[in-house]
Amino acid sequence: LKGFIAEAKQITEEMKNFAPGTQDFKTRDAKLTKLKASLQAVKETAEREGQAKYAEIMASFYKEVQDMTRNVAKYKGINYVVRVSNEAVDSLDPEGVMAAMARPVVYSDPSVDITNTVVYNLNLAYQKAGGQMAKNPAPGAAATGEAPAPATPAAPRAAANPGLPK
Repeated sequence: LKGFIAEAKQITEEMKNFAPGTQDFKTRDAKLTKLKASLQAVKETAEREGQAKYAEIMASFYKEVQDMTRNVAKYKGINYVVRVSNEAVDSLDPEGVMAAMARPVVYSDPSVDITNTVVYNLNLAYQKAGGQMAKNPAPGAAATGEAPAPATPAAPRAAANPGLPK
């Protein structure tokens, strides 16, 4: 891309030396047009490749989340895990109200929410693989490091981790 851009700048500078309509001007203008088309094609290819890579990364991430959610759910004896939004409904946001009314889950008991345990264990697995713990994990997710890891289940201490599901 840098080569295309440098060449385009050079041609643009050369065109300043010729009057519009002359053969030299037209030749350079045609070159510049071809360069722009090539640059656009390279840009579109890069965007497609980037989108494909992003989809691949997100699919891998989602599989990791699914696997960890399954492990935590099995450990806790949970048969179904549903996505729930705890966002408050704002009466000044009509679209938000309609979206809230369309949610399949109207109420969920916070004591069965396994989100913090799943996030904690994903972070733990990531750390063991050589990564670093997320800077801002879910509140209470890893307050003292006592959350259960599905591979070696241990009940979390409720008093030490009030934010973790029991």
